[in-house]
Amino acid sequence: MAGPDGLRTLELAIRTAMLRLGGSLLEDLLALDTGHRGARVDCGQGHRAEFVAYRDRHLDTVPGPIKLGRAWYPCTDCGHGVVPKDDELGVAGASLSPGLRAMVARLGAAAPFAKASDLLATLAGSSSPRDGWSAARRPTGRRWSDWPTGSGSAIGCFRELGLFVGSGAVEAGCRAVVAQRLKLSGMRWTVRGASAIVRLRCEGASGRWDDVWTRLHIQTTAA
Repeated sequence: MAGPDGLRTLELAIRTAMLRLGGSLLEDLLALDTGHRGARVDCGQGHRAEFVAYRDRHLDTVPGPIKLGRAWYPCTDCGHGVVPKDDELGVAGASLSPGLRAMVARLGAAAPFAKASDLLATLAGSSSPRDGWSAARRPTGRRWSDWPTGSGSAIGCFRELGLFVGSGAVEAGCRAVVAQRLKLSGMRWTVRGASAIVRLRCEGASGRWDDVWTRLHIQTTAA
């Protein structure tokens, strides 16, 4: 395989093979724990859910899609199933693994979702379902509406401390953080969805991206 095209083909073939091997290895490692936590477990609502069977589900991960087997405990009182293994792995109610969710959110905050999906497939060799990009719209932390206004507001406190509160930096930040991502041709946003993306971009621009993924338990879903 001489020439740059031949080398590129070889590189991509090796990457594809490594991802397949990684996915198979990840699936085998996760299969070592069946998720069985005894004959009964707490359903979270004060009842006892009883083990009845093992159920498989498909999960999209960084190496690729895998099959995840786990013990299933239906609660007859609540009418829903309890899957301890899903909760422990952080994939309860999610189609993407935590690692892939982080990649999707990072790309979704930087580029339109269609373009971000192409980038993920091209650069990482991974892909996610179309609805998986909702992970990029899950903000965490304080909302803008939580800040006080008027007398005793945050801006007033900053001024009392002698801190800079001019609008120039804010306007430049609006262009870099908001306009470059949210005001592209043909885009439409809900207030919650746009706020979530802006929050992610602010975290990335402030060098606090890793903090987002250490606070998954307080994330809220934005439509």
